[in-house]
Amino acid sequence: MEYKSKSHLETEEYLSASILHSLLNTHGYKVNWEAIKNDPPDFVFFVDKETWGVEHTRLVQYYKWKKKIYSEQEFNTIWMKYIGTFNKATEGRIRSSWSFTYKFPIDKNHLKNIGNKIVKAVNNDNPAELLDISDDDLIIQHKNISKPCHMRFAYMHKPHTRVPESNKISADIAANIKYSLRLLLKKKNSKLWNEGLLSIDKKVLLIQNTYFFADRTLDSLVKYAAKYNTAFNSIYLITDIGRKDIKLIYPV
Repeated sequence: MEYKSKSHLETEEYLSASILHSLLNTHGYKVNWEAIKNDPPDFVFFVDKETWGVEHTRLVQYYKWKKKIYSEQEFNTIWMKYIGTFNKATEGRIRSSWSFTYKFPIDKNHLKNIGNKIVKAVNNDNPAELLDISDDDLIIQHKNISKPCHMRFAYMHKPHTRVPESNKISADIAANIKYSLRLLLKKKNSKLWNEGLLSIDKKVLLIQNTYFFADRTLDSLVKYAAKYNTAFNSIYLITDIGRKDIKLIYPV
């Protein structure tokens, strides 16, 4: 098998693997891991005398609005790229407070099209020009302050947004988890792994949660992991990557 440099990993991938490494160490295992060049899986973990193939993925929310299903991950990818562009354009140049709030789901082309207009308005230090960009999907607020620029980005759900395959509203976390985890496991269960790793002892799924849910919701995750998993010997869930919280949700 061919490895790739850990420095080439996304930050969240590296952190997720490191969190699993630390957990296994605390249980007394001797552990080393490498990133795989031709995934899947994403990592190979050498745990005592065993070889584990570890696939990293993210648990994201899906929403249904006007008969279409949207993935929050697709939205966030564009959103975060735009935030980076905005921050770079405004760094150390203005003394204002800006708030951007999107109603989600939103047409991805809409988000891209207004990006240049917003950066141009900020570069011109023209709040009036920027405020004119606000519409039904984007709320922009501005306030002059006496300290360096502060920017706040957020989004809210549009009315009547629902969980796919359900009549439940988008805020119903248990319904979101059932749909999202079932869809995730369906994709991962059927994925063909790198032939060079056929000799692995265990197949492990490492799930990074990307949204908040209450601890009691873990019971739902454990239930659905047991119901829909057909390929993995173990499934770990990183409930909070910042706090390095990780739990084994299959088997329990």
